[in-house]
Amino acid sequence: LYGGAAKPANCGYVAPHLLPEGLEPYAYDPAKAKALLAEAGWEKINGDKPITLLTYYGSPQAANVMAAIQSMLAEVGINVVPRVVDTPTYNGIVYKEGTPDWNAFAMVYAGLQNGPNPAGISPGLNKSQIPPAGFNTMRIEFDDLSAALDAALGQTDPAKIDKSWQEVCKVMNKDLPWATLWVANRYGVASNKLRDFVWTPAPAGGPYAAHPERWDIQ
Repeated sequence: LYGGAAKPANCGYVAPHLLPEGLEPYAYDPAKAKALLAEAGWEKINGDKPITLLTYYGSPQAANVMAAIQSMLAEVGINVVPRVVDTPTYNGIVYKEGTPDWNAFAMVYAGLQNGPNPAGISPGLNKSQIPPAGFNTMRIEFDDLSAALDAALGQTDPAKIDKSWQEVCKVMNKDLPWATLWVANRYGVASNKLRDFVWTPAPAGGPYAAHPERWDIQ
């Protein structure tokens, strides 16, 4: 994936110590997807009417990703139409208070802060973080997921924190509030003269710094 520069994500993060055993990888299976859509009555719900796939990513790489998503969904009878806008326009659409225009962002291709500290995903998934309170822009209201997030955020015992976030991952993998894709590698540069320096780069402004009060220069 990305020439080894990204890891497939079966929940909101990929750090090994935060992943429980038994996650469903949801293998690519068009026949099963068609059967599930037929069972749900997709032809009556929407059929081949176009669905907007909104994004603020304008790179050629993002265009290729969305083209692949569009092609795969078309194979099972879902007609998505990518729409690329600038970030202010995107934010104006998805953060609209009151009753937003759901047709304008029925699907989004977007990213969220991630890293060694998984708490960064809570504002995008917790039902308490629906705009304007947070950036749960898809207005996800899954009680089990919000309860798992709240429990993990409130866990103060270092020996139990990883287990709490494993439970969040398990619920995400089962209930699928998002169709998670991958977590890309991020890179950082630091002097080799630093001592007790623990800093991990992460996407979307999410670098993780451990005990900076202990950092020093040799």
